[in-house]
Amino acid sequence: MTRREELRARLGPYGLMARRELDALAATTEGEALEAVVYTVWRWKGWIAAATDGGLFLSRRPRFLRRGQDVAWRWSDLREMRSGGALSVDLVFADERVELRFMGPHDEFVALLEAARGPGEATTQELRELARTKLGTRLAFGFEATIDGARDRLEPDERVQRLAVAKLDFTGLLLVTDRRLLLLNVGMREERRWEAMRADIRGLELVEPFGLRLEIGDEVVTFTEIVPLDRRDELAAVLR
Repeated sequence: MTRREELRARLGPYGLMARRELDALAATTEGEALEAVVYTVWRWKGWIAAATDGGLFLSRRPRFLRRGQDVAWRWSDLREMRSGGALSVDLVFADERVELRFMGPHDEFVALLEAARGPGEATTQELRELARTKLGTRLAFGFEATIDGARDRLEPDERVQRLAVAKLDFTGLLLVTDRRLLLLNVGMREERRWEAMRADIRGLELVEPFGLRLEIGDEVVTFTEIVPLDRRDELAAVLR
């Protein structure tokens, strides 16, 4: 399979009208391992983006009376990244901020995030599989953006051990890691989060029918609802 054919196969239906962009990316990414290819919106225009083991490449080929554009950044220059809702990610290369929005296909978006993040204790794909197992496919789908963005909110060596959906003063994805509890909801315009260290938990009790009350230092925190219901009992057993 040629590089162009590989790009086209991974892009799927998003590549139907991107022949010239794919030709350009095939040339600029030649010799590097391809990690992901997506359609994206950058600076209010549509682009095709390819992630390799070395960097991020964007190509745009307008159909009428405009010159093509190609830009690229190396992962070695990446200083910061944060993914969010609407299949988006903000990347800071040296002093330049690159804000990519509305990426697809979804699996390729996740692969691009992994290429940018580099190695870590848990991959986004592993978190997605854990969420489907612990929450069920339908409930996990409702928190897809939060699952995709979770790795950006974890330390590189932090391990996620349990997952549930919980309600405090907002409803979010509750991650129990090897060191803390993190309640997170990543939206397109807003992110909400609460966290506490597991070492600070002094006691807990079940609150019927679906709640869990924790004594964290001098504070009492009550999750009024944890679902699925069997996840509440599982979390309580782990945190005791």
